[in-house]
Amino acid sequence: MHGWSSRATHLAAIVRTLTRAGRDCLAFDAPAHGDSPGTVTTMPQVIRSLRAVVAAHGPVDAVVGHSFGGMAAGLAFAALPQPGPPLLAGALALIAAPTIIDSMTRRFLAAEGLPFDRVAGLHRVLRDGYGYDPADFDLARVADRLPPRLLICHDADDPEVPFADAGRLAAARPDAELLRTERLGHLRILFARPVLAAVARLVRG
Repeated sequence: MHGWSSRATHLAAIVRTLTRAGRDCLAFDAPAHGDSPGTVTTMPQVIRSLRAVVAAHGPVDAVVGHSFGGMAAGLAFAALPQPGPPLLAGALALIAAPTIIDSMTRRFLAAEGLPFDRVAGLHRVLRDGYGYDPADFDLARVADRLPPRLLICHDADDPEVPFADAGRLAAARPDAELLRTERLGHLRILFARPVLAAVARLVRG
């Protein structure tokens, strides 16, 4: 599952690695991304789309998500924030994924040149305007619902999602594998050999 403002082809290195290892891969453009229709999407809509695609194409052994798509993939295994049949898989790889909603709202405010004191206002809009509890957008809170095999890859120098997000989830799931990289940032991590090798090991397992 690709990230915000991205598309499925940006996961090409991961797909190539897994297909060479003999695994079939399924990647798609989220609503309002890539070749998919629409101009606006939300985290709950991406969660619904991921569940629908998996339901339409059969069971999956593992899910790999990058950035916003990683958080959506993780939350798809839980009943909240988006109710419905949870995603089922034996393994999950999260690459440069935010684990709490504050990381996403702060990233948005920084990109728009707005002060961070707007975070509370954005959360009120989410709660009062759309009926979602901001506290439900938290992977650490649903850590026990994530697959038994969990890989967390994050770069220490990620300028968009702080490494602390990875550490927070790893603390909630001490059985997870935490792979820390350096000097790769938020995007180049998708092409790093140690990350590709770790994802391949996870899926083969």
